[in-house]
Amino acid sequence: RLVEFACQVPLSLKLKNNQGKFLLRNLLYRYIPVEMVERPKMGFGFPFGTWLRGPLKDWAYDLVEPSKIRQHGILNTDYVARLWQEHQKISGDQLRKPLWDVIMFQAWLEDATGNTEK
Repeated sequence: RLVEFACQVPLSLKLKNNQGKFLLRNLLYRYIPVEMVERPKMGFGFPFGTWLRGPLKDWAYDLVEPSKIRQHGILNTDYVARLWQEHQKISGDQLRKPLWDVIMFQAWLEDATGNTEK
């Protein structure tokens, strides 16, 4: 019913003065302070760094172990190994971004090639 309603709302109530979500914003102004509605977008993070040292550690290592990186021949094996080792030593998330990118690339590559063997 909500989707049906949203589809019936005229565009003039969805977009006004080049600002989207016009109707929603006006509704929010009734209940939420303006400064909270008008603030810039703020992302939210996941504790990937902590997960890569905890519950996702074995899964992630299977993707970035040196023999697997070497097998594909695309990424620099020494760099990935150093990145993994450094991440395991620290408690913060400083290396999470490049490491997560490598892990996701490796997961995609394995799926794309159908190669799930070590």
